[in-house]
Amino acid sequence: MCLPLVTGAIRTIFFATLEAYLMFMSLLDLETFNIKKSKSAPVHYVFLPHNMVSTYMDFRKGAHDHFDTIFCVGPHHVKELREAERLYGLPARNLVENGYVRLETIHSEASLQKPPLH
Repeated sequence: MCLPLVTGAIRTIFFATLEAYLMFMSLLDLETFNIKKSKSAPVHYVFLPHNMVSTYMDFRKGAHDHFDTIFCVGPHHVKELREAERLYGLPARNLVENGYVRLETIHSEASLQKPPLH
């Protein structure tokens, strides 16, 4: 399901009353600002990163805390998120190492190119 642009109070109400099995998001800080977990259904929240940066050096403390599953671009994400669970007493989340498709595509395309002739 692709959401139209929803803002303000309508957005807050939409998320609070969402009825779905899964919600894939690339927006962090679930439960922190206006985006709250649904009170209407047991939605499973999945975070999909759109960068490869550190989960603790580049984001607010707690930015990942309320997701049930987090896709990780590499072992550094897994290590950082498990350490946050330990330090802050968070429940263990499902951490899926899936790589970073954008970088892997660039690497794959580059390996198919012939070296320039000199």
